[in-house]
Amino acid sequence: MKTLTPIFHDPEYERPQHGCEIQARWPDLVATARSSSLTSEVPVFYEFASLPGGYFLSGVCYWKARGDMQPDHSLREAILGRMIAGYGLSESIRGSIEECGCDSRVTSVRYALVDPSTARVALCGYGGHTSAFHIVNGITRPLDPPWQSGHAAPRHLTLAPGDALLLAAHPGSWNKFALCTVDRALDAGRDRLSEHEALQLCVRAQDAVVGDSASVVLYRSGTDCT
Repeated sequence: MKTLTPIFHDPEYERPQHGCEIQARWPDLVATARSSSLTSEVPVFYEFASLPGGYFLSGVCYWKARGDMQPDHSLREAILGRMIAGYGLSESIRGSIEECGCDSRVTSVRYALVDPSTARVALCGYGGHTSAFHIVNGITRPLDPPWQSGHAAPRHLTLAPGDALLLAAHPGSWNKFALCTVDRALDAGRDRLSEHEALQLCVRAQDAVVGDSASVVLYRSGTDCT
């Protein structure tokens, strides 16, 4: 009896990188995440969830409700619920921010919707207390958010073998040397980022943050597909 190769790959959860809280692996992709927030008064969180159809939702957020609001559920629950229901990424973020009565002056989100079979990523976000970095050939490139308002369509990119995507939430001050902190974690003598280096970025991102933080790293291994 011949079995067919599955169209969708569920992740295999494994022991996370030291300093991280959760880690998942697909044939050519690995993801890890961590958060330092220990109090509900500073709700910094990461998202790390499989979606129907084999997709994976990851992201970081710092959110705060307006003083006149008493939301009955969190922003994380609202975004994830919309995504599971089939809403688009940008619509899910925008609608959830409105539904939860978030204080738009401080709330910030960076989410990535990932197709693990192709390493294609849709990025969307809102606010200035989260950042995204694309590491290509050992070079760190900040992804300035043209989607800052939360109303633009997601930005798309495909991770090539050896590429990594770092998402970081930093409700405190984002150190102006953040880029240097990330670059120092990389081996300047290598053209391609190793898996260990990439996953360590999830922890090292905290070095560039004052106060609570959260981070997610996606890293693509394997070879180019045609």
